[in-house]
Amino acid sequence: MLLIAQRFGIHPHNVQYYAGKWGLKVDADAKQEHSFNRRLQVAKLPSDYKVNPTQFANVTTPEVAYLLGLLWADGSIHKNPLPNSCQTYVALALIRSDMETVRHVIEATGQWSWHNLVSKIPNRQPQLRAITYNKPLHDFLEKHDYKSKSSSPDKILSIIPAHLKHYWFRGLFDGDGHIRAASGRCISIASSYEQDWGYMENLCLQLGITTCQIVRSIHPKGDRDSRFLFGRVEDILRFCEYIYQGYETDKIGLPRKREKYETLIGRYTQSRPKPAYRLKEVVYDQRTKGREPQIIRLLPVPHGTS
Repeated sequence: MLLIAQRFGIHPHNVQYYAGKWGLKVDADAKQEHSFNRRLQVAKLPSDYKVNPTQFANVTTPEVAYLLGLLWADGSIHKNPLPNSCQTYVALALIRSDMETVRHVIEATGQWSWHNLVSKIPNRQPQLRAITYNKPLHDFLEKHDYKSKSSSPDKILSIIPAHLKHYWFRGLFDGDGHIRAASGRCISIASSYEQDWGYMENLCLQLGITTCQIVRSIHPKGDRDSRFLFGRVEDILRFCEYIYQGYETDKIGLPRKREKYETLIGRYTQSRPKPAYRLKEVVYDQRTKGREPQIIRLLPVPHGTS
């Protein structure tokens, strides 16, 4: 069984699974050896993993804080439903050019496996995926709501020190954020329709961002998503100044998004009129043509807020 696994570059457990599925006999000694190796893997210490999971539970570096934000945006966790399976892993997939840009940040946390992904969808850019077969890290992320990621990430944010928290938001923005510096300038962060945006509301209050919107959209074919956005120049700059503090030194993140922020700094200097609301939440149901957006919440700007 082990020779077959080595010959085809697959895990011995997969050989055992398909042998049983197709009614093939597996040598008893090979079964016993594989079972012993599987128990050894379960008993591994955190330091035995190529990516030490303890660094994510005790965040002390900008790279780990950034990666946790990027994983919230574009990462995924997987667990094989087969009993005693070793195929439990954490994955992160990005456009290849973006992944190559931040690869040094990811590799600062340990040794990941790298895989090229080619989409069958026409004109889709190729992706590069980083994987670590790491049950303790998987379980840690699952415990901190990285499975569905539709709840507020308060659990993970609560364990990141204040002086590193902006790296988490930088990672989130690099994964799910968009900045438009031309006409209709705005910053938006995309997520699922059910996303709890409470954490972004709290950040806006902390930074003094005076207006923001939550837009939940139902598209004509039934697809759903939501976005958190703000378009006032002062608010965009406050957010970017927060997430990009220290960037000139650490160089962690995607330069292409940072460059759009720099474009805004040079292009806009005058304030827009003071907004009438601090937060506006609407639902756009695009399945019926001409339907007006439904306002869910409208919170006025507190008196005296600039």
